[in-house]
Amino acid sequence: MWSPYQTTALLMNTVCSQLSAFPDTSAGFGEDYVHGPAFYDWLQTSEAAHWLKDDPVLQAERADVEPNTYTSCALYGAYLTWSADRIVSTAGPNLRIRRIS
Repeated sequence: MWSPYQTTALLMNTVCSQLSAFPDTSAGFGEDYVHGPAFYDWLQTSEAAHWLKDDPVLQAERADVEPNTYTSCALYGAYLTWSADRIVSTAGPNLRIRRIS
């Protein structure tokens, strides 16, 4: 569903400014969680531009996104992939994470 390699014809049913892979302070976790940008905020960063640099279709979609845009599932999939990499990179040495593709 969230593959960044699928067609961009499949759109999300939620606008991009309302999506995040990371909890905010209202989740009640205190400070004991991985912080990261919401989807729309990530799309505005140079890090997103770098992450998407090899995909001209997603890069073009990123350039046109506004807060109330219904983006493609593929673009959200790219964000979720980036988010997973960020979360995994913060794992402590006693935590084993195995990716299943």
